[in-house]
Amino acid sequence: KNLTLKTYYEQGQTESIFLMVDTYKHMLKREKLVPESIKNLLNNFVNFVRELTDIKDGKGDREEILLRVQKAPVAEKLWLLEKLGNV
Repeated sequence: KNLTLKTYYEQGQTESIFLMVDTYKHMLKREKLVPESIKNLLNNFVNFVRELTDIKDGKGDREEILLRVQKAPVAEKLWLLEKLGNV
């Protein structure tokens, strides 16, 4: 799912990103076998991808999100930091 979400972002498929974010969050809530620490990392990733998409659409503060990504426990942190540098 992470790869699919990153691919949608790279291709600028905003609507698909928002649909995948919703699907991903529901899946994480239902999944009982995934430890909470992993769920937290993945939820943070999903939230930051949504915020990255907002920045591309002219909403949100890139610097503020960059600081939060640097401090947060998040999956795919290097990819997010790379994208925040290119937004």
